[in-house]
Amino acid sequence: PGMGDIRVGAHVRPVDPKGFGLILGAPFWAPIGSEDSYLSDKRPRVAIVITNMGLSAASTDQAINALPGAVTLAFAPFAEGLKDSIARARAKGPEVLLNTPMEPESYPRSDPGPKALLTSLSEAENLENLTWILTRGEAYVGIANLTGGRFAQSPEHLKPVLAMLRQRGLLYVDRWAGVETPSGKIAKEMELP
Repeated sequence: PGMGDIRVGAHVRPVDPKGFGLILGAPFWAPIGSEDSYLSDKRPRVAIVITNMGLSAASTDQAINALPGAVTLAFAPFAEGLKDSIARARAKGPEVLLNTPMEPESYPRSDPGPKALLTSLSEAENLENLTWILTRGEAYVGIANLTGGRFAQSPEHLKPVLAMLRQRGLLYVDRWAGVETPSGKIAKEMELP
């Protein structure tokens, strides 16, 4: 309680660019440092992502110090001391994502906050907001979309965002995504993790 939400996610890095993996039809990924055993083990896998890290110092410290390294932590881009929190998390082992505010279905009643990616913004404005979010942290492996149902369902708006992530070698975790959603289809076409 108080540490964030549990979401399907990733604690991964690229292993075999010809294989297809678990997240949005992307290239096959495996936990860092375990490629051989990961590739030989054919059982299904589940990844756990704890979101909204950094908003509560006590909860963030608890997550960093108590959770196993296989749990991925997703940090809010507006958290105070974000770079320090991410560095402490990475030193303990977990992979890190940045939560990225995106337009929800209920917008504007539910406002995702400043620097959100919105369908009412131009491509340039959304990429500027994403760039700002990406500059907030270091040593993260990608972004997590937690609220952006409307934005993530719009291929016109999502494609440039995913293209930027692919160009930077970052992955995209969508709370609702599967290979049949627009984000899943786009990511698969782009070979984006």
